Amino acid sequence: MIRSEWLEAFIAFAEELSFTRAAARLHISQPAFHVQIQRLGEAVGAILYERRGRNLVLAPHGRELLAFARETRDRTEAFLSRLGHTPDRSPVVLAAGEGTLLYVLARPLGKAVGRGQLRLRRPALVRPPVAPLAPSARRR
Repeated sequence: MIRSEWLEAFIAFAEELSFTRAAARLHISQPAFHVQIQRLGEAVGAILYERRGRNLVLAPHGRELLAFARETRDRTEAFLSRLGHTPDRSPVVLAAGEGTLLYVLARPLGKAVGRGQLRLRRPALVRPPVAPLAPSARRR
């Protein structure tokens, strides 16, 4: 069986032709990424890429698989869109100082919220407790 995350990994690999850059693009380690491509090759039962000197190139079956992977991704996105489903996205945590939020990010974030592209949630401000100085530690 071919897993969708393997197809996404292969698209990244085919576009980068580098395990390191493709893994970084998907925010996973290079060894874990390489295993995904290996498993995809085993599932398909074909050679997907070849080494030519220091370069990697897609093999004929790899080019076919790339077209299939892109078509599968596009058809899946179109189907989910017709159902009114938006892809699940992990929440993004933005940590910035007050000045950055007020003077740099306020306008772009406000526009994105207004267009419905972004939903903001401001967590409660948590400050560490401050212990009062002991009488002997106070300066006179």
